[in-house]
Amino acid sequence: MADDKTPQVSPTSPDVERLREWILAKIRACSFVDLVTAIITLVVCMRDLNNELARKLVELRRRRPLSETLARIERQLPLIFGPAVAAAPAPAAPPPNADAGGEEKPKRKHGGGRKRPPLDLPRVIVENMVPEAQRICPQCGSPMKTVGYSRCEKLELRPAEIFVEERRDERVAFPHDDTIVSAPTPPEIVERGALGSVLIVEAACDKFLEHLPIERQSRRWLRSRVHLSPRTLGRAVCALLDLLEPVANAIHDETRTAAHLATDATGLPVLDPEHPDHIRTASVWVWIGDERWVSFVYATDGTDQHPKAFLGEQRGRVVQCDGTPTLHFVERNGGIRPGCWAHARRRFVKAARAADTTALEAVRIIAKLFAIEHASDKLGNDAAARGKYRREHAPLILHELRQWLDAERGRTRLPPSPMAAARPVSRRWGSLITVHRYGRLLGASRGGARRGHLQSDARVGCRAIPCKPIVQSKEASRSQTPCSLPAS
Repeated sequence: MADDKTPQVSPTSPDVERLREWILAKIRACSFVDLVTAIITLVVCMRDLNNELARKLVELRRRRPLSETLARIERQLPLIFGPAVAAAPAPAAPPPNADAGGEEKPKRKHGGGRKRPPLDLPRVIVENMVPEAQRICPQCGSPMKTVGYSRCEKLELRPAEIFVEERRDERVAFPHDDTIVSAPTPPEIVERGALGSVLIVEAACDKFLEHLPIERQSRRWLRSRVHLSPRTLGRAVCALLDLLEPVANAIHDETRTAAHLATDATGLPVLDPEHPDHIRTASVWVWIGDERWVSFVYATDGTDQHPKAFLGEQRGRVVQCDGTPTLHFVERNGGIRPGCWAHARRRFVKAARAADTTALEAVRIIAKLFAIEHASDKLGNDAAARGKYRREHAPLILHELRQWLDAERGRTRLPPSPMAAARPVSRRWGSLITVHRYGRLLGASRGGARRGHLQSDARVGCRAIPCKPIVQSKEASRSQTPCSLPAS
């Protein structure tokens, strides 16, 4: 509203009465040009405010949500102005047999309800008997007999019990001479240590599976009137990791020799007393071989020297990853670098969260590709069956997405535009469709590592690395043939 007669109204707290008087005056004067100009200016102002609020909401929330579903994105875009606003769905007609004044009860979905406990868990029978006073028939006074039981199952827990194990080593001797023989000491994780092997293994599982720090474990045992020093417990866990290191190295070798690899890197802060800020940024590379073996590699920096050292001389292989330039050497050495649909989808999600509903169409199409992966996993397909299932169902969806990309490229749109996300997808189109030719490749590179502060010392900084390959390889092989390592 630029002229002098137009009231200067704040967009956040407008003077409604003053604005109403101005509109009525323009209508009486038949100044419809000024009215249309004012309405367009108001819509543009509201659009800018909505985009700014959406941007601030993204900054306040976490930058990369754990799950960004279509329903969540659509719920965040109810006030977007523009040509791509979807029409509101028509209200559903009331059921014909519903009463006018009453409410229809919601129907129960099939497959719901409480799930039964696993059958392999031990069952403990607890008898809940009828009290003696109620076992007499109130009609004739005769005692009643048991005719059956009603069963109710629930999960229960026995609290952990800590005890002192006293080992008595036997000594035998011959009475006619000085020959004495003692029983050999059984193998232990910490020789002549104060902690038993089961306690050390449980502490390591709590540390690396449940991510419970050693200090908190010590405080937990203190509530049981047992004082365990964090230093003592931490050194015992480190001794266990030293024993597991040969197993982790064998898994590392199996991962390196796999025919199909998938990798991703995660940056993490590392404590470094020599750094000016006492914290520097390192990275952890996770490598998945043949969807079975998992290996973690700690890297002091983000250069390509660590991936090259992991691959060795055989760098021209199939390595699935995102579009990072760190792994361009794979294609330069004649290898194949399939793309990751999760990274491609993330760009369209970002465009949709920036108030452009056009990008939602790409997210919907990519969701169909993820549905193929979900259906294949639900059928229990192995690598060969998964590759065949992809080749049967994915081409039509890929053709639909390609048509959408080509049509969107020819349009001229105001920013934010989904073409900012479509250009990288178009450039890596050949890498993305390669995923659907191989059954052993993942639909999305499931990598990453848990963030946390590590000591910068080379030995202490990688303490968690020997434990994670064993756990993750066991998880990855649940749907495959059981893992087996070569005999050393």
